[in-house]
Amino acid sequence: MKNNLLTCLTALTASLLLQGCINDNITTSPADQPEFSVDTLRLGTVFTGVPTPTASFTVYNRHDDILVLGSVGIRDSEHYRLNVDGTAGNDIAGIEIRPNDSVMVFVEATLPRLGRPGTIRTLTHIDFTVNGVSSSLPVSADACDIITLTGRTVTGSETFTADYPYRVMDSLHVAPGATLTLEAGTRLLFHDRATMRVSGTLRALGTPANRVDMTGDRTGFVAARIPYDIMSGQWSGVTFEPGSKADLAFTVIRNSTNGVRADGADITLASCVLRNAAARPLDVTGCYLTATGCEIAEGGDGVLAVKGGETIIDHCTIANYYLFGPITNPALVADADTLRVANSIVYGLGTDVGLPSGTLPSGVSFTRCIFKSTGDNDGNFHNCIFDADPLFSVDREKYIFDYRLKAGSPALNAVSDPETAHATSPDGIEITRHIGAYGTASND
Repeated sequence: MKNNLLTCLTALTASLLLQGCINDNITTSPADQPEFSVDTLRLGTVFTGVPTPTASFTVYNRHDDILVLGSVGIRDSEHYRLNVDGTAGNDIAGIEIRPNDSVMVFVEATLPRLGRPGTIRTLTHIDFTVNGVSSSLPVSADACDIITLTGRTVTGSETFTADYPYRVMDSLHVAPGATLTLEAGTRLLFHDRATMRVSGTLRALGTPANRVDMTGDRTGFVAARIPYDIMSGQWSGVTFEPGSKADLAFTVIRNSTNGVRADGADITLASCVLRNAAARPLDVTGCYLTATGCEIAEGGDGVLAVKGGETIIDHCTIANYYLFGPITNPALVADADTLRVANSIVYGLGTDVGLPSGTLPSGVSFTRCIFKSTGDNDGNFHNCIFDADPLFSVDREKYIFDYRLKAGSPALNAVSDPETAHATSPDGIEITRHIGAYGTASND
């Protein structure tokens, strides 16, 4: 007991001595300057007329005395806003940084409209004065004008172009009998919970160099170095209603909650990418669906569900390496009387193929496909490869979801007698002789 008491008294004395040694000296030496966590603060692509996401960087004091930021200001105070260690303003003074400590600086902006298509790189500076020495940190942004749609319904024949991105704040509806055409390079950016509903016809005329892109409207980073560009659940998704039609080429639909859902629709997908949905990237019921040269990947509830209708899938990659939660269903749920899958890969985390009825009807066939699971060729499976890794160029830890193939993949040059006259990957490469939607990462 006596030894324990002595130990406690010794620890208390040491703690008090350490507190008494806290350094309250303030350096005034011009040689003592702050360090910044970045050499340029990049806001990325931002939209004019609306506040940008908040960007931040760290200011370090690497010295043994307190460092005082004599003044911190941003040059374009009309359009930029500044916050230093919780103090907001455009001309901030007297911020202390304790020895070997740091403070955060936050920046946001509302940039003026450009009045023309395209993107312009803007540049301003944050100016620091410390111990009589001035320094500056550049702040850059790629600004572009945007068209904002709120409660928009297309009732006739209308075309969206690539001149400006379209920001859908709540809903975009293609009415029965109406046609919406998306030219090559068109970008539709959906706000939180926004949705697209097609009761008429949707045509997307993307090209390998200028794909049609449908995604969320958030830019920048969720936290640290995790970009919004990989986050699912940013918007609701696209719904095709009974009697609607879709003809999509080189189109990317990504980062939604429900992906693409269709009921009783006629849908053609050519060289498209449907990926990263909190539910499924593609879920069709009673549809006529043709998908050729498509990547359908990453979903919390699986990747592709086919129920009823007639579906033809050729040279597609159906893969699931979903990042944001457990995968609750097989990658491909086959619950249709007529489903023909050829020259395709079904692979990834979790189960690859699910059969709700327990068996496959005679109208369901897989020809020259690669599966994760074991199996045998029979009346439904023809010249398929089972229990084989296709060797995707995927690295989940680095947020790389690249479904092109590594050298040595069993999918390469595996189609010696292709039934498809022409198949093209989403990046515009001929893939008729390969299984799946891609060749190698080096385009071999």
